[in-house]
Amino acid sequence: MRGKALVGGVAGIMMLAASSADSAELAAFDLDSTADLAALCGAEPDDPNFSDARQFCFGFISGVSLFYTTALQAGRIKKGVCSDEQLTREQLRANFVVWESEHPEFADASPLDGFVRSAVNRWPCKE
Repeated sequence: MRGKALVGGVAGIMMLAASSADSAELAAFDLDSTADLAALCGAEPDDPNFSDARQFCFGFISGVSLFYTTALQAGRIKKGVCSDEQLTREQLRANFVVWESEHPEFADASPLDGFVRSAVNRWPCKE
């Protein structure tokens, strides 16, 4: 039974991936740099790929946040982002887009590097 569910789930994911590939320019979703991520995260509502770009951005932020939280809990990294409130994906997204526009020197940095720098810059931990 578990094997059938797994095969069915994989088949469903493949069909979903195939249908969603038609709805967006996949090349526009390559993340080679901080600038690439900022372009996706900063897409405006009149952009034909706005919904896909925003969801991709939120997915990236969720993945980074999960990795960060897990690494903190495991004692693998020091806390670098401190806030009195739980930060939302929208707060992190908006902060990143503004930060990237103000720091063109990091445009070619990895998307992860630029995103983390933006959060640490806005919500630094006081030592």
